[in-house]
Amino acid sequence: MLLRFLRGYTTIKEQKGWAIIDTRGCVKSVSTFNKITPRGQNVFETKRQPLYGLFDSHGNAIIPVEYEQINVLYGTIIQTIKNTEINYFDIHGNPIDLE
Repeated sequence: MLLRFLRGYTTIKEQKGWAIIDTRGCVKSVSTFNKITPRGQNVFETKRQPLYGLFDSHGNAIIPVEYEQINVLYGTIIQTIKNTEINYFDIHGNPIDLE
């Protein structure tokens, strides 16, 4: 199996779920996620039907799994949609006030 690493990390399927590993094969997150999708440098998306969240390569939550849609813009700005409300966060999960 050929693994594709994005900036030093990739996702793998284990018995208990998906996990993140680094280029040395060291597991960086718990393997309890249903699916993990790389979304940027050290940023990964997970989904619990029908909601999304983001976390880093160590499994730390950046954006909790409570949004209907998440978009990573320019690799550093996170746009979330929940109940038709749009919010923006920096890559660390801190709110950005655009007003």
